[in-house]
Amino acid sequence: MNYKKLIKKAELLYNNGLIDESIDMYDKSVEKVAKIPQHSYRGRAILVILESLNRKKLPNDKASPLFKKLIKVVEGISSDYYKSRALVEIINASSDKGLLDKAVKITEKMTYDYHKSEVLFEIVKKLCKMKLMDEAIILCKSISHDYYKSKALVEIVGKLCNKKSINKAIELYNLIPNSRPYGKSEALYKISKYFHKQVKYQLGIKHFDKAVKIAESIEGKYWKSRSFAEIAESLYNEGLVDESLKMYDRAVEIAVDVSDDYYNLDLLSEIIESLSNKGLYDKVHEAIKKIPDSIKYHD
Repeated sequence: MNYKKLIKKAELLYNNGLIDESIDMYDKSVEKVAKIPQHSYRGRAILVILESLNRKKLPNDKASPLFKKLIKVVEGISSDYYKSRALVEIINASSDKGLLDKAVKITEKMTYDYHKSEVLFEIVKKLCKMKLMDEAIILCKSISHDYYKSKALVEIVGKLCNKKSINKAIELYNLIPNSRPYGKSEALYKISKYFHKQVKYQLGIKHFDKAVKIAESIEGKYWKSRSFAEIAESLYNEGLVDESLKMYDRAVEIAVDVSDDYYNLDLLSEIIESLSNKGLYDKVHEAIKKIPDSIKYHD
């Protein structure tokens, strides 16, 4: 029986609640795939198994031995493309720390920087989800490709802001490569969000001023507008209506200036909905009037 038939049988058993029998069939499919001599065919076959496993969401305790067998097969694949695809699937499917450590070791031996950085970014995300922030930070610093390094740092900055580790978040923000201005803007948006949320817990003027200062420093207009809209929301919720309206005006002013029609409309729609939910209909009408004609009359 070829591996595809074994996978179909495994899925059928799973659908009938026979989990152990299903895992046994998956196990046999892995053994079949491990014997495929051509690396690219083996890589594709491994992906078929992993995609099936991820759809079925097997219990971690039962799936862990199977993933350990899979990762050994993945390690022997010479193609960085298929190796990276398979590792990403394993990382997303499992919270087994031993598997993550193994994935790091395999990834570090990969040749192509882009694929290596992509996998390391996925591991950083999983470590953040598992609240292993110190390990995530160390691993993030080893990512060499600017795009994925930026994405990883933004992920960590957001988690640190949620944990109120703001000084560490700002320190890591400063590590985001200058070649990724969008990433820097998104990270500053998260930091600004942290400060304006503090209005709820303290006499908020210091935090409000800090949030506005950071929001104004954001270069990307999309994240800048979103920052001001969220500051406005926080202020309104705390009863600071006049201050809130000023921030909504600033958010609209920036949103109108966004050159991409899709993002322009996305921002203005969110702001208008927020104003409408609060019964601020005069502001709704003002915002609608500022929607560019190119968007209003777009087919």
